[in-house]
This record gives sequence, structure tokens and C-alpha cells, in this order.
Amino acid sequence: CAALIAGAVREPLIALCPDGRVKAASAAFCKMFALAPQESQGRPFFEIDGGQWNHPPLRHMIETVLPSTGEFHDFHFERELPAVGPRLLAINARRLPDVDSTGDIILLAMEDITARHDTDIEIARQRQWFATTLSSIGDAVIATDIDARVTFLNPTAERLTRWTKREAIGLPLAEVFNIVNEDTRKLVESPVSKAIRMGNIVGLANHTVLIAKDG
Repeated sequence: CAALIAGAVREPLIALCPDGRVKAASAAFCKMFALAPQESQGRPFFEIDGGQWNHPPLRHMIETVLPSTGEFHDFHFERELPAVGPRLLAINARRLPDVDSTGDIILLAMEDITARHDTDIEIARQRQWFATTLSSIGDAVIATDIDARVTFLNPTAERLTRWTKREAIGLPLAEVFNIVNEDTRKLVESPVSKAIRMGNIVGLANHTVLIAKDG
């Protein structure tokens, strides 16, 4: 059963016996870690590949967490790959009954998430830079999502609207940015709603007044 599963998948996958010995490994696993099938077959998992899998947190997940939960997901593990260098792997594991024996098999599937992880870090860095920039400029800035709900206020906007960022985030913009005509006191359509609807840059008409939270 384990050999059939390992042979059928294209992803790096290894099947272990209950005692932790390797029962089967997929071709993608052998290719990723530059191992011949005979180098791992029947050997303790934590001893193969020069002992690189003998990582205490991973060992704890396999030997302690997996027997009680039956599975775990997205365990991140950094290790060296041949001719590639350090890579970040996401490991998913599951215990399954093995129809060929009386014990269970342990399936470990791996994915190289280095590029995705680096992209996430870069996006987070850019978001932090963007938020810091908007917080530092002297103009009042309010940002919303596509449903015109507040996602950001800088300090100047907080002072003008009398709303704190913590209070305002998630609220409809019209509640925070409450604008009326100076003469008639009628509500003025939110420029954000108009910009979303028209797909254009929208300015405010003259004689528009902002009513702060405190009136």
C-alpha cells in the first residue's frame, strides 16, 4: 500500500513504518534530496540523508504529536538541499492503516515553500513601509477596502475626524468621514464610493464640511 501511494504521487513523499523505518519514498522525494531508493529503504528515517532529518522539533511532531492527533499540517523546516542550498519546507503528515500489514503507515509530504515565504516577507516589508510612510506625512490619509470600510487612518486623519484608528477600522467610511454641504447640511456622497463606482479619481465639491466624531 505504501509503495503504491509513493509511486502514484508526483510530490516529494515518504512512507514510514510505525517504528520509524522508511517503507517507501516517491521518485520526487529521491530527486529532491538526491537519494537513491536503496539509500533509504528500511533504514530509520532520522538516520537517512546524513541525519539531516534528525531535527528535534520535527522528531517531536512525528513521535509525540502525530500518534495522538493522527496528522499535522504545515510544519516548517529549513534544511540544505543538494546543489540548491538552504530551503524552507512545509511538511504535512498523516497516519493511515496499511492494508499490507497489521500496523499503520506514516505519510510525510513535503513542499518547498522558500519562494512563497520570501514573497510573503517582502509583501509584509512593503506594507510596513507603506503604513510608516502614510503615518508620517502631514496630510490626513484614510484608506478603505473595496467595500468602503476603513482599513487605515494616519495620525492627522485621527485628529481631524476625532476617530482613533482602533475605533475606525472596519467601519463604513461614511461613519468616520462624515461630510455634508456647508450651506444645506445635506449629506455629501462619499468620494470613495463614487471612485469605486466610476473607477476614477474623484474630488470633493467646494463648501464641503467634515463633521468630526464629537460633532
